[in-house]
Amino acid sequence: AANNELRRDFDPVSGICRGWLIEEQRSNISLNSEDGAGWVAAGVTPPTVSNGISVHGLNACSISFNSSSQAGFTGCRAVRNSETSYRHSITIGNSYAYQCLVSLSRPLTGSERISVYWTGASGSSEFFIDASSSSGFVGRFSKVTNTLTPVANGTNYPVVYLASPLISGLTVWVTRFQAEVGGASTSYIPTVSGVVSRSGDVVQILGSGFNSFFNQLEGTLITQARQTETLGSVKCHASANDGTTQNRIMLYSAGADASVLISS
Repeated sequence: AANNELRRDFDPVSGICRGWLIEEQRSNISLNSEDGAGWVAAGVTPPTVSNGISVHGLNACSISFNSSSQAGFTGCRAVRNSETSYRHSITIGNSYAYQCLVSLSRPLTGSERISVYWTGASGSSEFFIDASSSSGFVGRFSKVTNTLTPVANGTNYPVVYLASPLISGLTVWVTRFQAEVGGASTSYIPTVSGVVSRSGDVVQILGSGFNSFFNQLEGTLITQARQTETLGSVKCHASANDGTTQNRIMLYSAGADASVLISS
């Protein structure tokens, strides 16, 4: 979406629109987020890594495993840490949310499994793709997310490794990396050589008497929202008022609770 336009979220399987995104300020601290470069092979039986491959219209890295690849992090992995520009700093006391796009050359079967996560100074949660979930990654890119509460200061980078042995060859493509300070991932922010920030969304509904927003004769306010983090302060979903706090109707969240306020 262009600047000052609402972003929409879609179900990755059905393609159905889930709704509009109204997000807080965030920054992507993972540099060169979609150049498809910086990956190197590692492990006892390292995979074949090709940087800068065009897949499904995106620039990505290609990581190929085979049936003789040794499973496990030390057995067969690809890491994006060939240069310092592909790493980002982490600090104890912050929470981090990670995401990237992943595509597979074929569905996984049986006990086959791969892992996508971020490591370095401190390892994130792991996202496993197995036979039950792999179909959503074949023929397209789907989003993978991770979270981290660091136990050490330093730098981190993404990793893809073979978690279980393969029956036959498999290629994994990865791109569009995002690391942000916060408890949950937000919409993707492209980066090149520096950190890029997105301002918090402020939604305004204009029009004489809000006539483009709701039916005045019915006088109904309806909102649908999904809370991705526990909020310690009041977050307004919708408000109808005369510019003061004395005359207003407000739908809002306070902590984990949804509430309605009417004052006149």
